[in-house]
Amino acid sequence: MNNRRGYYFPVVAFTLLLLLVWLLSWVAVVAELFLGTDIGIDSLVSAEGVRWALRSALPSLNDAPWGTIMLVLFSFGLFRGSGLLRFARHLFSPQQLTRNERRAALFTLLAFFFYSALLYVATMAPWQLLLGVSGAISGSPFMQGVMLLLFLGVLLLSSVYGFIYGNYRSVADVVSGVGDTIALFVPALIAVVPATGIIPCMEYTGVFDWLGTEPADVNVIYDIIISLPFLHTILLHLIEKRN
Repeated sequence: MNNRRGYYFPVVAFTLLLLLVWLLSWVAVVAELFLGTDIGIDSLVSAEGVRWALRSALPSLNDAPWGTIMLVLFSFGLFRGSGLLRFARHLFSPQQLTRNERRAALFTLLAFFFYSALLYVATMAPWQLLLGVSGAISGSPFMQGVMLLLFLGVLLLSSVYGFIYGNYRSVADVVSGVGDTIALFVPALIAVVPATGIIPCMEYTGVFDWLGTEPADVNVIYDIIISLPFLHTILLHLIEKRN
């Protein structure tokens, strides 16, 4: 990791953004006093605002999609540790693939077709194990467990490529590869703490009601905010490796 400070940018950014929400809520109330009109914004810098923030801190942190986060981190760790990430970079570079890379890629491609065929057979008639009761894909076990199915696919492909290529010769190799990746994302995991407080604090101030934002849109904004620290880490890591 060449630029460690760059990985902590989301921590600083989301902390400052959370403080900005508190500051603007106070400014809005002060503006109401000078204007003599109620603009519908509640201040967090108040006894009730502080009590509400303290009561909602832990529930807000618990509401973060930790299961999805860990599956994504483990998937990226398996993908990176097996050598598949290096192989993907070589596909878009003038550097010629080695014989070992081509052989590992061939076995991985066969494993991909096997896994895809298995999912197809489990989904289509006459089994329909992954379809809903009505026979539709929406609301089916497949859609409800798509993250787990993707993780199992990444686990299979990474294991095959890593074993053939030589990076995954033992369980310790796999654990080491995933562990290094988790360590890479520690700043992103820390950034989730202030990030989870931004939307609840904005909800308390009433800014979403003032803007007329629908609850479904608020959930989308929350998911985007939570994902940004991890996307930042991935992009920064890829840029460093490219350079």
